[in-house]
Parts: sequence; structure tokens; C-alpha cells
Amino acid sequence: MNLSSSRTRITLALNYVSKELGPQIRLVNGTGLCSGRVEVYYSGQWGTVCDDDWDMMDAEVVCRQLNCGSAVSAPGNDHFGQGSGPTWMDDVVCSGKESTLTQCPHNTTHNCKHGGDSGVFCVSGSPQIRLVNGTGLCSGRVEVYYSGQWRTVCDDDWDMMDAEVVCRQLNCGSAVSAPGNGHFGQGSGPTWMDDVVCSGNESTLTQCPHNTTHNCKHGEDSGVFCLSGPQIRLVNGTGLCSGRVEVYYSGQWRTVCDDDWDMMDAEVVCRQLNCGSAVSAPGNGHFGQGSGPTWMDDVVCSGNESTLTQCPHNTTHNCKHGEDSGVFCLSGPQIRLVNGTGLCSGRVEVYYSGQWRTVCDDDWDMMDAEVVCRQLNCGSAVSAPGNGHFGQGSGPTWMDDVVCSGNETLSKGPRTPYSRSTLHRTPLVNGTGLCSGRVEVYYSGQWRTVCDDDWDMMDAEVVCRQLNCGSAVSAPGNGHFGQGSGPTWMDDVVCSGNESTLTQCPHNTTHNCKHGEDSGVFCLSGPQIRLVNGTGLCSGRVEVYYSGQWRTVCDDDWDMMDAEVVCRQLNCGSAVSAPGNGHFGQGSGPTWMDDVVCSGNESTLTQCPHNTTHNCKHGEDSGVFCLSDAQTSLSPDTSSSSSGGTPRRSQIRLVNGTGLCSGRVEVYYSGQWRTVCDDDWDMMDAEVVCRQLNCGSAVSAPGNGHFGQGSGPTWMDDVVCSGNESTLTQCPHNTTHNCKHGEDSGVFCLSEIRLVNGSSRCSGRVEVLYESQWGRVCGQNWDINDANVVCVQLGCGRAKSVLDSAQLGHRSGGGTTWLDNVGCRGNESYLTECSHGGLKHQDFKPSIRLVNGTDLCSGRVEVYQAGQWKNVCGDTWNLQYVNVVCRQLGCGKALWAPEKAYFGQGSGVITTVKFLFIFSTVVLLHPKISLSVSNVSMFWGSKGPKVTRGHSFSITCSIQPRYPGGLFHLDFSGSNRTETKPAVNHSASFHFPFAEYKHEGNYRCSYEVNFSTWALGSAKSNLTVTIRGKNNTSFTKKLYQKHPL
Repeated sequence: MNLSSSRTRITLALNYVSKELGPQIRLVNGTGLCSGRVEVYYSGQWGTVCDDDWDMMDAEVVCRQLNCGSAVSAPGNDHFGQGSGPTWMDDVVCSGKESTLTQCPHNTTHNCKHGGDSGVFCVSGSPQIRLVNGTGLCSGRVEVYYSGQWRTVCDDDWDMMDAEVVCRQLNCGSAVSAPGNGHFGQGSGPTWMDDVVCSGNESTLTQCPHNTTHNCKHGEDSGVFCLSGPQIRLVNGTGLCSGRVEVYYSGQWRTVCDDDWDMMDAEVVCRQLNCGSAVSAPGNGHFGQGSGPTWMDDVVCSGNESTLTQCPHNTTHNCKHGEDSGVFCLSGPQIRLVNGTGLCSGRVEVYYSGQWRTVCDDDWDMMDAEVVCRQLNCGSAVSAPGNGHFGQGSGPTWMDDVVCSGNETLSKGPRTPYSRSTLHRTPLVNGTGLCSGRVEVYYSGQWRTVCDDDWDMMDAEVVCRQLNCGSAVSAPGNGHFGQGSGPTWMDDVVCSGNESTLTQCPHNTTHNCKHGEDSGVFCLSGPQIRLVNGTGLCSGRVEVYYSGQWRTVCDDDWDMMDAEVVCRQLNCGSAVSAPGNGHFGQGSGPTWMDDVVCSGNESTLTQCPHNTTHNCKHGEDSGVFCLSDAQTSLSPDTSSSSSGGTPRRSQIRLVNGTGLCSGRVEVYYSGQWRTVCDDDWDMMDAEVVCRQLNCGSAVSAPGNGHFGQGSGPTWMDDVVCSGNESTLTQCPHNTTHNCKHGEDSGVFCLSEIRLVNGSSRCSGRVEVLYESQWGRVCGQNWDINDANVVCVQLGCGRAKSVLDSAQLGHRSGGGTTWLDNVGCRGNESYLTECSHGGLKHQDFKPSIRLVNGTDLCSGRVEVYQAGQWKNVCGDTWNLQYVNVVCRQLGCGKALWAPEKAYFGQGSGVITTVKFLFIFSTVVLLHPKISLSVSNVSMFWGSKGPKVTRGHSFSITCSIQPRYPGGLFHLDFSGSNRTETKPAVNHSASFHFPFAEYKHEGNYRCSYEVNFSTWALGSAKSNLTVTIRGKNNTSFTKKLYQKHPL
């Protein structure tokens, strides 16, 4: 049997079981939760772990898994007594990086008895280590807490590497010296650690190799001097980031001699002081002569050190203060990202004249974003959102109309050749992007290659992490990415995988290599997943990047749990819905994932169980709607509660309505959905909710628990919106209240409008869609201003005339009137923004319902016609008709089409299936509009896609498959011309073989379908296209647009 594959299968089995059954691991018979015999829960039973190959790496994984700090020993031979259950694991070989013990390679067959049970001692709690008898917290005799007692460390093999680990563990900066011989006095407790040999990369002293048996007395107790806070300063410069270099040591500021002082040394100083990159490294007392002693001389930094004292140097010297060293730093931070999920996403702000200032999104595009990401050492840009996507800034706006070529820093000209990106970034050359290619390292003014001797995945992993390129996929050698031309500098690289930079790995700088042995790397870089053809970054068709290509996900078994993982992976909040059936249009690449079954706890979609073979077509592409950051705000608590106004993140939803755009208003706060009290609740508040949810305009704002009473707490009261807010929580409100759920607020939003019975799609009787039913707009007081708003909303230009109802007939609409007394000024964007007499609630009845079922989605079908609920005749009743009903009610796919009064006989009039089918199909969804570019990466700006002049592109209109045939109409604002194509597979593509500036503008897509004498038209979907010149000639175009000849 293949041992490796067996271990893999067993590991997966144990991981699966441990996730399902709760406690994965425990320590038994120790002095607390963090020491004892190791036992693993599997197949309903606790079992032991055999001590064959059991060592500190294995123990470290156990301690970390149990949140017990670091391992201090890994005893075997049933040190904690013999277990009584089965032995589950043997030959455990952990690398130390695993999250759980069962992830480590191991066998589940064994030749062990309980006399070989494994154990662990962990050092838990805080402090784990301390310094005693020094001048403060950061100097003194080293003592480690173990088994209820503070114990000393023997000075055998004690050196600066060991001291460095101690200082870092205690957040005391860098080690200055490592005295032994009881320098800080002799301890009184036992001695516990001896022969400590740290590499310097360990997080805690107990991770270093050591012995716990010794031949030491307290006269050999180890000590440490750490150089803690402020460690270094610049004196006599123009600010904090330029001046004479001085280091604090032994209670005194001391200068640094300029022998061997160069830009590498200056770079370390600037980085240590958070002053950006070094500009120059003057010596000869450039900033004046210091008065204290000189402490450091012959400083030789590699440039990778965190502090100046880590660089090789001498503390004896032959210098005078005329040789004091100095530094000019390009200070900063000059730029930052605010309100994102980390250091590498957020609102762009630039520091100028003592104040952080924002950047306007006019002309903001991917080239500008690329410069920002590079300046911040954040890799490549993924998107360049505008419109205050990360919240509105509070300071002044300083930069506008930014036009980057891609090579600059945002706030200054081309960077100095000593920039951090040059010194500390390991570039990849000749790959397909920033995250694959030949590895080269910058040293001594020159880019140099890395020989492939001993080059493996551990080395590649360090490179990928250093470049913010995710995980390594492969580590090719043999000049896979072409042969370099510079010298070879590194050979025999042996990384453990934990290093921060490649140069921290053990390696040789002498070699016997040629460029045919140059090393390379493939990294799996971001984004790994994206949403396409939605209304923003947080909705759309799900696509996964794999093997150099974006691929779709089939909707078999696709559900809300899968969507939840996607939304969380993209930092888009919670999932709202998980549409399939190519809801966001059909993808063009291959389908890669099928039968996705997420538990909802995964970090990425690819972690979910799935198949990569499938029987799907793009009509089954999966999609996601997320309750995104665009629908999320930071809202201060305006009450006098204990939160004290601390900003908290909130989300919003509508509950118990007939769709996403009507229902009881609920806001997510502090882990719970909460209702909104109807005190002062009005149309202005409702308008903000509808806009926040992309649901058009508000038509009413019912209170009094109109959509049923909520069950959670009430959080917002006395909401007073001006109507201009982006989110509800931005409106003034109270979080203390005197309300009950009978006062819960609700909203009806109106997002659909159409013209019926006219000679074209831009003429006819005005109807609006409300609660899944089309209704008229009363003609009383209707004038040309009202008509203008409708025409603009539908993308039909300006109104030419107003027709009365007699000219249009009364075929559809069923007699229901939704709006009356409409009074528009003519400049509104939506009809519902005009003044009107309100929604006619007294006329409203649902168009279809299910009666006598077990829930809202089962029962006898009844339709509302001519003021009466009517039954539907069961003749020819089949699953096709039931699917129409289920879709209309938002109940998903039909499972069964029962006949013969299965849910009981109705008492009303019986109508026909034909009426039901036609009635159910009068609602047309918005079509989807998308753009694709042949063989070229597409740029996205704040206003939409950008196409390079001269390239071909296509605009595709598509709609969720409901009806056969139909026509797609594409309007272009630049020519006032409409092109029409028949729908093929529910989509149509309009091709542009050569992009010109004349193609720039707003495109609108609509769908039309005929049923007998019925002509149904959809609302329009918009897409703004920008044409950018080759070789950044878009700048020339901008100048021409602003200053035409």
C-alpha cells in the first residue's frame, strides 16, 4: 500500500470527523488544560497517540491547536499515565505549521502499547517569560514560567541569537547584549533550560532547541539587554525623518560613525522610524556634530534588517564627531488606505501640509490604482472603485483628474532608485504577471538570479508570500522562465517556509551554476474569485481563476451556504440570494466547479467539497447577491448607552414582503437582526432604504407592523433622513426607544415601469409594477413634464406628446390604478420621485396565492381576477405551469404538480390555466448587459469598463430564460440610434470591430417578447463605456476634451 496516499486519506478522514463531532483533541492527567496525555476523538471514541517520532514540532501543533501557547516539552513513555482507549495515530511527523494535529502526516496502524502514549507540556497564559533585576522591563535575568514556578536559563551556548528571541517575545525591540555569569544576580528557583540554540526566527524562547537537564549553578544564569523604545532618532534635521543618526544605549544617546555608512544602512534607519525610503546617507557631520559618545562604527546592513542594531557593526571605533552619520528619508506615510479590510484596501488618502486628504474619482482608473498598490507594497491592483465605496472622507479633497501612466508614485514624480520596491522586493521576470516568473534579487546595485540547487516548494512559498502573491503552485528550475543576464547570487537555498523574505533563508552566495539553472516560481495570486455582470463588486456571476483562465461554477446544488462563502471571501458581507440559471448572463470560459456543497464555514469557495467534472452548460452558471459594503455603513451610536458612540458595522434587509424590495425593515447590529420603530418614519426614510438596496424609489412607508411583527430587539427609533444619505444608519436616529413590534417600520419600493399598447416600445399607456402586478397611472393632471420623466427613465429621450387613455385602450393592467395626481417638474430621474397622491392600497390584492398548504410555497392555486379570488382548473395542469407559479411567488423550482383538489376544493369561480400562464408572464426582468474585449485585459474605472482604442469589443444583452425568442434592443447615447437583434439562447451580442472615441458613451439594453396580441417590453439596463488611447494617449484625449481646438 502507498504509505503517503494512505496517510493523506486518513488525515482527511480524521479532519472530517473532527469537524463534525466537536472536540478534536484533549490533554489528560496533566496539571491543567495545557499539559497531559494527548488524546484524539475519532469514530465516537477518545484514543491515544503513539510516541514513535513524537517530538517538539508535534507538541507545538497540539499546544497551538488548544490555544495553550508554546510547547516546552514532548514527553513519551506514558509520562502522564497510560490511556485506556485505542491508539489512533502513530508516526506523527508535523512540520510545525499545521493548524491541527490530524493535518500532520501520520499512520493509523501501529505496533504500540499504552506504555508508548505521547504527552505535551505547554506554556500557557501570560507572562511566559520575564526579565528580573534589570533597570526596567527590557533588561535583566531571563526566567521562564514552568509547572507553577519561575525558573532560570543556563548560559551554556547563550548568545545574541537567543537574546534576540527573548527581546522580540517581550516586545522590547532588539537585543543589545547577552550577558551570562549571573550578571543580573543569581536566581533562587530551579534552572530549567540549558544549551539554548536559537536561529533567531523563533517566536518564543521555548521554541528554540534546548535541554531541560543541566549541570549549571545560578552563577551561570543568563541575562539580556534589549534596546527598547525610542531606540533611534534623527537630530538637527528639518523634521522627524532627517538628521544626525543617534542610538540610545545604556541610558545615553550616542552617535554612529560614517565609516562604511551607505544607502543600505540609511534604508534600515528610515524603515525603523516609519519614515519611508532613504533618499541619501550623508556623513562628515552633515547635520552638525553630536556631543555624546560614538557607539557604532563600520555598520554594514544588508537592507533587510528591522533595526539598525541588527546590522553587523563594531562598538569600538577611531572616529570623531566630524564623522557622524546622517540620513534623509522620503518621509511618510505619504499615502494610506482607510476603511478597507486591511492595509491593502480602502479609501485613498494623501498626506499634505499636515493633513490627510482624499482623492476625487474623476478619471480614476486601474492605472492610478496600480500606482497606489505598488507604492504601498501591496502587489497589483484588483479594482479601482469610486463613488465613496469605502465611505466618505472627512478631510479636504486634494487631488483630482489623476492620470497615471503606471510608473509613478501617486503624490510625487518617478521614484528614487533607492525606493523600497527596489531594495526589498523580489521581482519575478518573464512570467505571465507579477506573480510568476524567474526569481531575481537586488543586491549591491544589481538584479541577480537564484540557482535552482535545492530549490523547492518551501522556497517558492517564501517568495510568493514576500510578494503578496498568495501561495506557491510550483517551483520550476532549469531556466523555465528564460535565462537571466546578470550574475547569480544565491545558491543552495533551504527555506523552512516561515521566513519573511527569501534572503532570510539559509543559502550560499558562492555557486557553480549557469543561467540554465535559474529558479522560478508560479504563485496562485489574487483575485482567485470574482463576480461578473452584477451591479458592483458584490453581485454577479461567480467565476474562479484556475490554470490561467477564469471559469464559471455550475448551479447544481448551488444554495445560500455556497453564496455565503463567496460573499465572505470577497469581503462583501452576507449573502442575500444565490441565483442560478445564468441569472447574470452566460459565461464564455469553461465550467470548472460543480456540485458545490459548502458548510458555510469555509474561508474560500475552493475549500468546499465539489466536483471538477460536470454535465453543465452556461445556462446553469451560478450567481450571488451579497449584502455588500456598499450597503453597509459605520454608524455611531447616538444614544447614551455604554457603547459611547463607538462606530459599528450595520447591514439592512426587508422581511416578509413579496420580494427583495418590500417588507419590514431590519438592520443587522452586534450579531443580530433588529427592527426599526415607526416614530417619525416617513417617505424620506423609505427612499434611503430603497436606494441602499438598489430597489429604485420608495412608494410608501407603512408602519404599525404592516409586514408582521419582528421577533428581535428594536434598535433604531426617531429616524429623520434628509433623503440624500447613502445608508439608513447615516440618518439621525436614536437607539433608545419606547416601541413595541406593533410599531415596526416597513417599505414598499418601486423599480419597474413600462409603456403598453403603443406603436413602439417608447409609446403607450404608462404602467408601473408593484407587488408583482402591473397597474395604471391615473391620467388626471397628467402633462408633458410627467411624460418627460417617464421617457428619460426608459431611455427614450424627451417626450413629444401626451396621449389620453381612450387612445391607448384597456387591454392589460386589470383595471388597477397604482398612482394618481402625479406632478413632476420634469427633471426627476424616476416617476416615483415626483409628487403623487400615494399608492392606492385599497385597490391592492395579490395576483396569485397558495391556499391550504403547509407553508407559503404549497397549496391550492388561486388567482385574483375582476375583484375575486378564483380557482384554476386542473385540466392539462402540469409541472411547466407549476414552475411559473413557484417562480412568481419566489418559491424556487417546482417539485410536484398535484391535481384532483389535492389541497381541498375551493369555493370560488374556476378559471383556466391559459389565463394563469399569460397572467404570470407579464413581468419581465431587467436584462443583463455586459462587455467583453478580445484577447485583452479589460480596465474598469469608476464609471464602468474602459476599452483600448483599436481593439474589438462586444456588448452582450441577456436575460434569465423564461420565454422563447424575443428581441434585444441596444441604444447608444452617442448616436441616438437603436440596433435590434433576435434573442438566441436568451442573449444577443453586438460587435464593434474597431474601438473609436465615437463609441464612448452610454449603452442601454432592453428586451421585448410577444405573446399572441401581447407585446411585453422590459426596462433598460445601462452600461457606460470609455475608450482609452494606446500608450496612455487617453491623457491626450482628456486634454482635447477639456480644451478643444
